[in-house]
Amino acid sequence: MKLLSERHITTDNTLETNECSKARKRVSVLGAGAWGTAIANLIGHNVVRNKHLFHEEVVFYVRDESLRLIIEKTRQNIRYLSAIKLPLNVRPVAALSEAVSESDVLIFVIPHQYIQELCLAINDCISSRNPIGISLSKGLHIDSAGGLELNSQIINRMLGIQVGVLSGANIAIEVGLNQYSEATLVNPLPDDTHCQQLLRSLFESKHFKVSFCRDGPTVEMCGALKNVVAIGCGLIDGLGYGMNTKAAALSCGVREMIRFVEVFHPKYELKTFFENCGIGDIIASSFGGRNRKVSEALIKSNKTIEMLEKQLLKGQKLQGPQTAHVVYELLKHKQLLNKFPFFAAIHEICIRTLDPKDLIQAIKSSQ
Repeated sequence: MKLLSERHITTDNTLETNECSKARKRVSVLGAGAWGTAIANLIGHNVVRNKHLFHEEVVFYVRDESLRLIIEKTRQNIRYLSAIKLPLNVRPVAALSEAVSESDVLIFVIPHQYIQELCLAINDCISSRNPIGISLSKGLHIDSAGGLELNSQIINRMLGIQVGVLSGANIAIEVGLNQYSEATLVNPLPDDTHCQQLLRSLFESKHFKVSFCRDGPTVEMCGALKNVVAIGCGLIDGLGYGMNTKAAALSCGVREMIRFVEVFHPKYELKTFFENCGIGDIIASSFGGRNRKVSEALIKSNKTIEMLEKQLLKGQKLQGPQTAHVVYELLKHKQLLNKFPFFAAIHEICIRTLDPKDLIQAIKSSQ
């Protein structure tokens, strides 16, 4: 396994073997769900506009060979995002080695529960040019000591590459249809201005604005925790309450998000919550998105979360329930569950050990 110390990191936090200012970069998008498809579409157009910075071909990893063939032929991801057609320079591949072996920028857009499996699979295939990574996956993990580990930290640990994060209120179909959207971007090489400009050129368009933030852990935790808040708001919807109650749930969710970040990242910057990765994403996810949808259905059904996921999402994966479980276990490990009644109640309702009506009392008791 390649270790970070073998990547020749200089004292100014740039990589000697992959300076972002050097010649044209090859880009790979790893993940062909709705969000991965929307990002591949966005990047496919952007690299053509920036030929001096990027190779025009974007490699698009599609795990399912039958879906890959359909995308190659029709330019449409009929399973997850059929409303858009991918540009011809986005090349779908089903072999991981083909997806990563020549890449300078690896964009991770897979459900967070598969991050470690993916890293293990590509560790020996990774480009000798020492790529940078950008994680668009939203979720949290528990490390071997029972502590918190982020997606970017797992990728860094397993692949030995520098990893940034892109997170925001980005419902895939809206980004795919060029409805104006924003996102927060964390530069994997924070002191490298050339890398920042490169990433802006890769992601930003007149329909998609990125703002840079140096508080990477908070950005990443916001992207995961907002899914837990979205579940809570979906439960409120399913219980039949109105906007006043939902606003109380949102306020409670934001308070517990900030409190959680204070525990696990004491050097956080409060202003990060006011970036698009924070309040913007919380609002979008709590009024739309799959976590809100499935949790509303949970109230009106006797089915499990897993059954509803299969029924309602047509192959897409939920991030919220698993994140709620990880949050619960992390807080339990630190004996802090009593300080997070809203988050604790959401997990317990998801696994059906708590009456959903008790969510209101959890909101009341969260200070």
